[in-house]
Amino acid sequence: MTRADHKIVDLALLSLRRSLVLPPRFPLFRRPMSSDSLPRIPGTDSSTCVFDAFRSAIAKRVADALPLTLEQAYAGVDYGKKGVDFTIALPRFRLPGKTDELAGKVLSKVNHPPPSLYPIFLTSTNYITQFEQDEWVESVTHDKAFLHFQVNSSSLVRRVLDQVHAKTHLTESGEPEYGTNTSGKGKKAIIEYSSPNIAKSFHMGHLRSTIIGAFLANLYKSCGWGVVRMNYLGDWGTQVRFFSWWPWTFDRDIYHHRSLA
Repeated sequence: MTRADHKIVDLALLSLRRSLVLPPRFPLFRRPMSSDSLPRIPGTDSSTCVFDAFRSAIAKRVADALPLTLEQAYAGVDYGKKGVDFTIALPRFRLPGKTDELAGKVLSKVNHPPPSLYPIFLTSTNYITQFEQDEWVESVTHDKAFLHFQVNSSSLVRRVLDQVHAKTHLTESGEPEYGTNTSGKGKKAIIEYSSPNIAKSFHMGHLRSTIIGAFLANLYKSCGWGVVRMNYLGDWGTQVRFFSWWPWTFDRDIYHHRSLA
């Protein structure tokens, strides 16, 4: 393309932007991505786990840039450490080429025009620009063989709060379902609490184990387990042992005369 051709394309884009009344910094070909527009990856459910949606969005970026399937890219998106939300180790994919080149492909972006604008781009190539944040990913950092992703904090908070509200107050059953699943359906568990010795003083150790027991019982129940809660009050322990040994703690003759009397 000549310089004149580029100028014609720029003028056409500017005219289209003005006709659409878009903000100056609004990316022309980017559309807000919702959960429905994300690819469906087996084993994920963004309606119960918000992080599945963000991992799927990251996997889509990687799969679009590298010769990987969505499933392969998703398996490589690990939870990050030290203030990083998600991390991808590029060598795990075993792709040809240097890690710097692979990272550069992910960090860059190819803008594909919509079909209605194809005539404008018949004599042009796709524009390759640097990474731009969206409602899922806020930033990407290349560190040696790793790519560190920071999610969009405002989007994460909004989606978590929406999910908590929906799973707590808008369920079909009318019961709160946030944080529940059916992984333990058909299974049973017995959770025994502190079972304190009522012949001794109650102390913080008993309260601690009771709180832990209640927490574990609630956790199993939320996972679909049938839970039996037990807290046996009557373990006399040492007192029972002393009582069973009482006849042998006294003189046998005295015990014999007392029994005859």
